[in-house]
Amino acid sequence: MKFYMIIILGLLSLSCRAQFEDRYRDYFPEEPLKEDSAGYYYMLDSGKKIVFSLNLENHKIYNCFNTLIETGQNCRIYTDGFGREGKCIQYYNDGRIKAVGYYYKNEAIGVWMKYFPNGILKLNYSRAYVNNRSYLSGPYEEFYENGHLKISGNYGVIANPIIKQYDTITMVDTNGIETEKYFLRPIGIKSEKIGTWKYYKSSGELERKEGY
Repeated sequence: MKFYMIIILGLLSLSCRAQFEDRYRDYFPEEPLKEDSAGYYYMLDSGKKIVFSLNLENHKIYNCFNTLIETGQNCRIYTDGFGREGKCIQYYNDGRIKAVGYYYKNEAIGVWMKYFPNGILKLNYSRAYVNNRSYLSGPYEEFYENGHLKISGNYGVIANPIIKQYDTITMVDTNGIETEKYFLRPIGIKSEKIGTWKYYKSSGELERKEGY
């Protein structure tokens, strides 16, 4: 059986250069490259290496230059492959922390903090788990590399009217004759800015406000 694993891509150089993302699917081999007291070793087509502890209580991901780019608290096996659970830390190639957050059923949840290469906080936001997916929800802050606040606001999880499905309703006229009417019902949800958002200059001065 072929497995797929959701993994985080580090910002790599040369042939394995890729943009860091919260979700990414990469072919997962059926058999480990090797197994020893440290755990199971898997090599992906992209050149990254993943090491699972023997009890699957933690994992490590290395890029194609064998540099550690992620450590995770737990990993679990689902019907479509391996996934993260619990706390996760992601790293730049020089070992500095790039992001810290949590996963539930391989979806980013809770408070996430991402950092610039110099260690200054870049993003601070929250994600909620709704209908088996992760959405931005709650406070959101973005910072300049000098540490000053750049953007602050809140996200809400709301209905998405674009995603719909057909439903039916039975109508009965005065003669007792039944007819079915078809209509589109919104079923999707999405993250959207809510309340007051503030935007700042790099000096820290408030530039403008926007209401949603």
